[in-house]
Amino acid sequence: MSFFNLVDLNAKQGRGVSEFIPQNTGAVQFGIDSAVNASSPTAVPSATLNVMQLCITVFSLVWIFGVVVLLFYSIFSCLKIKERLQTATIVRDNVFETDAVDTAFVFGFIRPRIYVPANIENAILPYILEHERVHILRRDYLIKPIAFLALILHWFNPLIWICFTLMSRDMDMSCDESVLYRLGEDAKGGYSNSLLALLIKRKGILTANSLAFGESHVKTRIKNVLKFKKPALWVIMVSIVAVLAAVIVFTANPSGEGTVSARAKRKLADVIDQYYQVADPINKGTLKIYNIKKYGSGYLVLAEKYSGDGDIHTFLFLINRDFSIVTKAFGNMPISPCFSANVVKHQGKSIVYGNFDKKRWDPNTDLVNDVQIDFIKIIFEDGTVVEEEVSMDKGYIVVADTVAGIKNIEVYNKQRELQSDLSETICHDQIWY
Repeated sequence: MSFFNLVDLNAKQGRGVSEFIPQNTGAVQFGIDSAVNASSPTAVPSATLNVMQLCITVFSLVWIFGVVVLLFYSIFSCLKIKERLQTATIVRDNVFETDAVDTAFVFGFIRPRIYVPANIENAILPYILEHERVHILRRDYLIKPIAFLALILHWFNPLIWICFTLMSRDMDMSCDESVLYRLGEDAKGGYSNSLLALLIKRKGILTANSLAFGESHVKTRIKNVLKFKKPALWVIMVSIVAVLAAVIVFTANPSGEGTVSARAKRKLADVIDQYYQVADPINKGTLKIYNIKKYGSGYLVLAEKYSGDGDIHTFLFLINRDFSIVTKAFGNMPISPCFSANVVKHQGKSIVYGNFDKKRWDPNTDLVNDVQIDFIKIIFEDGTVVEEEVSMDKGYIVVADTVAGIKNIEVYNKQRELQSDLSETICHDQIWY
């Protein structure tokens, strides 16, 4: 695999929602289609495609060069530190001392060790060791290199550098507070003196190497130590509740329809109702909106207006952010199967849509059984699998990042019991018009 595989040099330009306007589609069924297509801009090939490809190639090479340089620098720094620590002698347990360094730090990925300068004052040594032991307990010797690897991959982004610097500072300040929490506020003076001693001696390769865990941001940490107060129990409890509430709120996974505002829903319903009034004025049926899903900067809407005569069918409308109908596709309704399936392609994606029925006819027994459908699973021929939760009264709209053929569609209830699949119905390939 090459790094160039990460960049699609043949990416299409201008992939907005309203881009797909079919040309030369033959006869138009409804009068509004001509007006919609006539008012839509015709895509013009970009004359700057080669320039864009060249820019992408140049920027990719610069990015790769930066990644390689930072990666080799990190490896070189680690090897240099390891070489300087060859003469370190064990003090006790995993604590080593050496005259080759001027500050305390944790080094090692599998068996982390604490290294301290030789002849360090006995009065400040306990504080330093407590601090570094907290680093080991929290696995910071693994977390920081992983964070630095993320920085290497995003070296061009100044915000990542700022985030890494602030993370390193907060990591050390958190360890300081953990030590003071255990030793008590009376240890502020001795702890501050140990940090001040390291501030005077701090120099050399350890200050620049982002993979070594030396002391850092000492001035800021001394100020934080002097202001430290042991938090009250009620403050801790409130903080825990606030964090849990934030996790629940920000990790919730709303459905596609849930992201559409009530105002947008009303506007979409008005647009589709106006379409039927112009395209099918004799249809006096009631408009029913089954499903609305955000799609790029626009919307996909599954709707039908049944007049009471003939077969029932739906339309899948593609509507842009200006609430103008871009195009639409026909949709079949379930008759004897318990679900219908339709698929259209758009800008490298497959849009699968349909409706559900609460009854299923079994051709083997000629019996009609009740079904409950809560999940739909779509399996494509290239191995892509998309599964979503559905509601029987709203139908479904599923967007997949593939244009491969559909191998099977399976519908399940909440107990994960198979209700039906494509062996009992047909997935219709539809076209936009």
